[in-house]
Amino acid sequence: MTKPTAQKPKAILVQLDEHLYSELKAHSEQTLVPMAALVRKLVTEHLANAN
Repeated sequence: MTKPTAQKPKAILVQLDEHLYSELKAHSEQTLVPMAALVRKLVTEHLANAN
């Protein structure tokens, strides 16, 4: 996987949240919110480890 250079981490997280929401909006809020929070946490940790 190539690392995007033009985007800042925050922009990447916002895009991920929008993508997750569009993919999971059929599910209940009880599913969507923890899933988005988990992915945000994992991506944040990954970005922190990459630097």
